[in-house]
Amino acid sequence: MATFQVQFLLMVLVILMMMIASFTLAIRIHGLSINSNNKNPQTPISDIKTTTSQLTPGFIFTLQQRSLNYMAQQLTPKIQRELSDHLNIPDIDQNVDTPVGHVQFQVQNIQVSQLSLQTPSVVIGSDQTLMLNIPGVHTHMQADWHYRKTHWPHVSDHGSVDADITISVSIGVKISIVDATHCTAQVTSVQASFSEFNLKMHGGASWLYNFFIKNFRHSIENDVIKQVDVDVARAVNTALAKALDTISLQHDLGHGIVVDYSLRSLDFLASVHMAVGTTGLFYIPGKPVYSNEPTPMSDSLGSDKMIEVFINEFVLNSAMFASSQAGILNALITQKHIPSTFDWVFNTSSYQTLIPGIYAICSNCEIQITISNGIAPVLTLDPSVGIEMNANAQAIFQIIQNNQNIVNAFALDLNIQLDVMPSLGQNNISFVFTYKNASIQLAYSKVGTFSVQFFSMAIEAALKYVVVPAANIVGTKGVPLPQMKDLTLRNAEFGVEQGYLSLRSDFVYQPSFTPKKNLRSRIVSP
Repeated sequence: MATFQVQFLLMVLVILMMMIASFTLAIRIHGLSINSNNKNPQTPISDIKTTTSQLTPGFIFTLQQRSLNYMAQQLTPKIQRELSDHLNIPDIDQNVDTPVGHVQFQVQNIQVSQLSLQTPSVVIGSDQTLMLNIPGVHTHMQADWHYRKTHWPHVSDHGSVDADITISVSIGVKISIVDATHCTAQVTSVQASFSEFNLKMHGGASWLYNFFIKNFRHSIENDVIKQVDVDVARAVNTALAKALDTISLQHDLGHGIVVDYSLRSLDFLASVHMAVGTTGLFYIPGKPVYSNEPTPMSDSLGSDKMIEVFINEFVLNSAMFASSQAGILNALITQKHIPSTFDWVFNTSSYQTLIPGIYAICSNCEIQITISNGIAPVLTLDPSVGIEMNANAQAIFQIIQNNQNIVNAFALDLNIQLDVMPSLGQNNISFVFTYKNASIQLAYSKVGTFSVQFFSMAIEAALKYVVVPAANIVGTKGVPLPQMKDLTLRNAEFGVEQGYLSLRSDFVYQPSFTPKKNLRSRIVSP
C-alpha cells in the first residue's frame, strides 16, 4: 500500500502546481500589440524571408530593460488578484493501477488561499532571448481526499490535506521573426525549485501518510518539478501564441491609404534594451509603391528614457507619396478662397491687356485655378535646419464660360519650399506646414506667350491661404504611433536627427482589471 500512497500524494502535489501554469497564462504580452480597427487588413508588401537577413526598418520601437521590469512590477498586483479571484483547481477522479490492485481515488473541494506573488523580473539576454524570473509564488491549499480499492478486499480511506508551498520559476523565451507578418515566441527553458514544502494529511491513517511524506519528500519534489516544467512551458507557449495572434500590422488611415507595420528587425542588447523594427510604409493598395528604402538609424539614444520611437525619413516620404496618389494635396482655388486684393486674378476682364488671348475667349468670365500635385513632395531631415519640404505642383488656370464649360487657358509649374514643424500629440506626431519660397515658370499656354512674373504675388497668396492649409489638414492627422493599452507617456521629448525623427519618453503603466467568472470543473480519468 505504501507505493500507492506515495503516488497519491504526488498526484495531489501535481494538481497543486497547476496554479503555476495558471499564473503563466496570466502573463501575456499585455498591451504590447499594435492594434487596428481596420476590419479588412491589406496584404503587407514587405518581403522578409529569414531572420538572418533583416531589412532596414522605417519604424523602430525600443524598450529599456528597466521598463519591462517596471511593467512587471505594475502587473504583479493584477496577476495576483486575478489568480486569487479566479484560480480554480478542478476536482480529480481517477483510477490507478498499483502493485496491490486497481484503486480509485478522488481529490475534491480543492481550495487555494493566501496566494502571494513576489515581483517578477525580466532580463534581456543575447540572441533575442528574454528571461522571466519569478522569485516566489506562495500558496496554501486545502482539499478532501478519498480512495478505494476496486476489487476485494475493498480497502478505503479518506481525510483532508493541508499544503504550504513556495516555488520559484525562471522561464526563458526566444523571440524570432518568421516573415513579414509573423513572429514567434517560444519557451526555451523552464527552471523551478521549492523554497518551502509543507504537506500534511489529516484523517484516516494520516500518521502513516505523513511518514511517507517526510521520508520521500525529495523524490516527490523532483517529480513535481519535472511536471511543473512541462506544464509551465506548455502554458506559456499557448499564452504567447494567442497574444501574438492578436497583433495587427495594418492601419487604415482613410482616403484609401494604409500604413504597413510589417516586421523587419528584432535586436536585443543584453541587459539594456530590446528594439523592434517595422516597415512604416504608407501606400494605396493596387497602386505603385514608394520605391526608396529607409536609411540606417539608431535604435537608442540612451537609457535615460523608458521608451523610444524612431521614424525614418522614408516613412514621411512614403506618406507624401501616398497622399499625392490619393489627390489629398490637390486643390481648387476660387475667388472666395484668397484675400480680395487678388480678385483681379479670377476674372478674364483683368487680362485684356496682359494676356489678350484670355480676354478673347471670354470678356467677363470667372477664372478658377486647379492645383495638381504631379510629383510627390520630398522631405529632408537635418538636425541643423529641421525639416524642409520641397514640392512640385502645377497651377492650371481655367476659364468658366457663360455656358459653364471649362476651358484650360494656361498652366504654371511651381516649385514650392516649405518648413515643416512637427509636434507631439497623445497618439501621433502631427506636422504644421509653413510657406517658405516658390518659383514659377510657364508649363504650357493656349492663349499665347506672356511673362509669368506678375502672377508671383497671386500664386504666393494661393499657396499661403489654400494649398498650405490643405496640407495642414493632412498634417494634423500625422503619423500614428504604436499604441499600448493602459500606458500614458510622460516627459516626452521629440527631436530631429540626421535622416529620422526621435520620440523618447517615460511612461506610466496602469494595467486594467476586468473581473471574470470562473466555474469549477472536474477531471475524470478515461
